[in-house]
Amino acid sequence: MTRARDVASILTAATALATDAETAAAISSHNSATTSVHGISNTATLATQTYADSAVSTHAAAADPHSVYLKESEFNAAGKNVVINGAFDIWQRGTSGTFTNGVGHVPDRWFGIVSGGAPTCTISRQTADTTNLTYGARFGRNSGQTGVGTVYFVQTFESIMSKSLAGQTVTISFYAKKGNDAPSPLYAGFYFGTGTDQSSNTLFNGGGWTNTTQSNTGVTITNTMTRYTVTVNVSSSINQAMLYFAYTSSGTAGANEWIQIEGVQLELGSVATPFSRAGGTLAGELAACKRYFERNIATSTQGYTPFAAGFFNFATAANYAYKYEVEKRVQPTITFGPSTNQFMASYKGNAGSGASTITAANISRHGCYITLVPNGTPFTPGESTILQDGGSAVAYIDVAAEM
Repeated sequence: MTRARDVASILTAATALATDAETAAAISSHNSATTSVHGISNTATLATQTYADSAVSTHAAAADPHSVYLKESEFNAAGKNVVINGAFDIWQRGTSGTFTNGVGHVPDRWFGIVSGGAPTCTISRQTADTTNLTYGARFGRNSGQTGVGTVYFVQTFESIMSKSLAGQTVTISFYAKKGNDAPSPLYAGFYFGTGTDQSSNTLFNGGGWTNTTQSNTGVTITNTMTRYTVTVNVSSSINQAMLYFAYTSSGTAGANEWIQIEGVQLELGSVATPFSRAGGTLAGELAACKRYFERNIATSTQGYTPFAAGFFNFATAANYAYKYEVEKRVQPTITFGPSTNQFMASYKGNAGSGASTITAANISRHGCYITLVPNGTPFTPGESTILQDGGSAVAYIDVAAEM
């Protein structure tokens, strides 16, 4: 009895406890609030599977009563966009270039080509009209050109990437406008094939890809930059894909026969989501571009930019180990430009000798050896040397593994 009185004394001293009636009322009120939020109107039927399924469906369809969340497809995530350099940030070869009926690369991963006729066309970098983008790409026939044909602006995907599209519904989204002299519609679509990593040039100038098929949609564009979408159901048998934009030219080109494209995205599904770069970040996009092509170019305004270190292995030749910035998709082609005499072998401090010849050997996906045969007197075997720009600040080394 003493212990009972002690307990009663403690409870009396504390905040008053709820009575049974008050507790029951509180539970009832909570149930009412909870079931209202979750779309369950009859707690007595919760035990049935059918009602539970119905309640879950109702809850899912209702506005989310919980905290706000981001959909995965709206993340600025690497890999969502299959198109590399869709924002046209990267222009390693320069900010403009011409093409005819041969492949003309200018913005990284993109090229222009004309099918039929041989008018001279130009691709150039432009300031973007679209908010949150910096650049766009403009392509079209040069003013006064009379050659006609279909003018293409294209990106070709490796088979390893194309396979991810097979059997899927995909959506192309892009911003576009045209000059007053450019025709409409603009065609957006694909070429497909069943071969493996066949080149762009093979498609247009080499008889076509294996089992080539085509799918495109004509889009009516205006002088105002607008976002457009095209949805395509891709065959499950494809092993190669090329995304393209194209228009059919006619007559003599005017001064404003051009199409400007910005923010190109290709993604799985039937809905276009906000644009994001394939690489996720600008650094990621640059690395993705350099898997196909990289240009190491002299940047110092005073010249003499170093490219690689090596040694004279003979009295008349220097060898340099040259490593690429990014591993290439296949064994690349190495080009030294704009001419051999833009390079020199530096040695003994500031002494140097211009190149008579410069070549690459032992080429792999990771690097190569460069051999420079200098002009002038013989050199000392074993002596160290630096391969560098000859002073004009225009020398470059191209490493190309394009499609």
